[in-house]
Amino acid sequence: MHFLLLIIIFLLTHTQMTEIKLRIYEFELFNKVREYHAEIEAYSKSYSYCDEGREESVVLNKDGLEGYTLILTIELGWSDLFEYEFEYFTKYLNEDFTSEKYHLFRNNCRHYAFNLLKVLKPTKGYIGVKILQDLNNMSELLGKFIRVFLLAGILISLGVCILPEVFKDFLLILILILLFTL
Repeated sequence: MHFLLLIIIFLLTHTQMTEIKLRIYEFELFNKVREYHAEIEAYSKSYSYCDEGREESVVLNKDGLEGYTLILTIELGWSDLFEYEFEYFTKYLNEDFTSEKYHLFRNNCRHYAFNLLKVLKPTKGYIGVKILQDLNNMSELLGKFIRVFLLAGILISLGVCILPEVFKDFLLILILILLFTL
């Protein structure tokens, strides 16, 4: 009798577990710079976020689609969160990840995947969290680097076009300071 009760308890607690995977894709930004897209697989669906907003799809692998090249699939273990609980917990999270709030370097697919992992809490989620943190740090640095060069380009354009000779030297010094301090 106790054995049967243990089997029933085991089945009730383990039948709703879902396997969690993190997929990392590579794509080119401005035809020169490698950037990375992340998505989470759970409940036989793929969850991701882009400039068009959140995506939920039954297509579990985007390799070759939209310029993505799959470079890594990481099995993060299992989550015991029921799908309806996941939907409930992510309802408020979804407000922060709309198409209007998308930013290529500061609020993107990797940030979304990171937050989904915090909700799902897979058994080996720490692996995905570390990878996503590293990718986010790299992306934010890349964004700062691009902003500095855009700013420098604008300042140089202004300096060449409209500033008198005295200010051009000052502008060059200012650009060098900005490049080495940011």
